[in-house]
Amino acid sequence: MLTAQPVLKIASPAPGSAGLYSYNTASFGPTVATGLSLGALATIKADTVNGQGCLPFDAADTAAVTGKVAVIDRGTCGFAVKAKNAQNAGAIGVIIANNAAGSAPGLGGTDASIVIPTVSVSQTDGAALRAAITASVPYGTRGKPGSASASLAVDPNRRAGADLAGRPLLYTPNPLISGSSVSHWDVSATPNLLMEPNISRDLGTVLVPPKDLTVPLLKDIGW
Repeated sequence: MLTAQPVLKIASPAPGSAGLYSYNTASFGPTVATGLSLGALATIKADTVNGQGCLPFDAADTAAVTGKVAVIDRGTCGFAVKAKNAQNAGAIGVIIANNAAGSAPGLGGTDASIVIPTVSVSQTDGAALRAAITASVPYGTRGKPGSASASLAVDPNRRAGADLAGRPLLYTPNPLISGSSVSHWDVSATPNLLMEPNISRDLGTVLVPPKDLTVPLLKDIGW
């Protein structure tokens, strides 16, 4: 009953650099959906003092991201601040990479002036995106370096809220949340399930597939 998982699709001319990655969305900016082409990826300099992307971009970073999708690490300032600074520098999209182990973070914040799409990926996947950017450079032309590009697609072999074997995921955040961890479905499930840690507008009261997975779970554990 879980839908095919939306993924961030990376295309690259460099062998081994293309891939499909889980992503999360932002509460600000335009709504993103499957089929959206984000564009070529770019990175900016690290900033261990102020936080990457937390200050207006300098000339070098502006040149790097103009007309491209900026890959920026999470940390120090709000997600919307990073996206707005990238937008002001000419970026056409933003990918926020987690700065700690775990899944792609949800991107909270508000700024009605942000008009470019923003998504997030895990720390591991952020590193893979940066590697793809670097590996793609030699595969360009004499006048234009090669590039890795991103779009939003679906992976028919994955289900939103399940592992690669199709087993539904339980909610296991780090650190543990008393009363919620392991006693709820993971928030990545689509459609939303009744026994998630949050109340969603699309929930009903039918507890069996194809509306919910709660009853099969209770049967599996012996109830």
